[in-house]
Amino acid sequence: MKEKPQEYADTEDRSGKGPVQTVTAADVDVNMLAVVAKGLRDTLRYHQLMGIETYPLSPALRQLHDPGKQSRRGTDKGIGTPDRVKIPPVVASGPEKSEVDTRLHLLQKELEACRLCSLSGSRQGIVPGRGQAGASLCVVGDYSLQEGSFSEATLFSADEDIMLWNMMKAIGLTPGAVYVTNVLKCCPNTSVQPSEQNLLLCRQHLFQEIAMVQPKVLCAMGEQAAHALIDTKASLFGLRGRLHSYRNDRSIQVMVTLHPRLLLKNASLKKAAWQDLQMVSRLLQTM
Repeated sequence: MKEKPQEYADTEDRSGKGPVQTVTAADVDVNMLAVVAKGLRDTLRYHQLMGIETYPLSPALRQLHDPGKQSRRGTDKGIGTPDRVKIPPVVASGPEKSEVDTRLHLLQKELEACRLCSLSGSRQGIVPGRGQAGASLCVVGDYSLQEGSFSEATLFSADEDIMLWNMMKAIGLTPGAVYVTNVLKCCPNTSVQPSEQNLLLCRQHLFQEIAMVQPKVLCAMGEQAAHALIDTKASLFGLRGRLHSYRNDRSIQVMVTLHPRLLLKNASLKKAAWQDLQMVSRLLQTM
């Protein structure tokens, strides 16, 4: 039997209404498709900014959404409230994402020139946040703690970073879906203990960073990170295990959990941290 050519529609008449018009790949205007796709993406983003999260699911949309399932609504005599379909989140891409990445890079340059506190004269270096703008989750620690040679790629410490990514992997998140940063951008010398004032002054950089990344959820690892993200002085164990609102944007939820540094010292606390991470995972799945 001779094979049919690969096409987007078949010419065989299955409906009794005449032959179906064939559309081949050669007939598709790629540039026009790109324009249509961009217009659709921009419209969805606008609707989300306006607070529109669902569309009425009409019989035609229902058939498009699930062509193999016959619409029950079409057979009803009365008129009821239409089902609704949730609008999928639109992630920044293209020029928009590139612009945010550029702003994050400029923020890093500002940090290198920062002289707001005493740490600027003795720090080992600057540890910038790692990840992409638009990441679903932003993890915030206190500061990078490094002994020996300095590396800006070490977010918390060598062992703590391993535990951090194991924690993310446990809830199904890859590095590309997570943005990680610290309240304190300087990596202090091992002989220097950062003060409350150091952490307080550096918050302004953290707030700028979060505004650029625009995560759906914030995960504060440790008490210092929790105090920076939430307007409170409550203890770590008084804050963990439940959701809070981010101080600068009430629409962003904050989960407070235990820092890998504490978990490495006290393995019995891993169960509590796992419960917190499961809440983060469930929250992300609803968005």
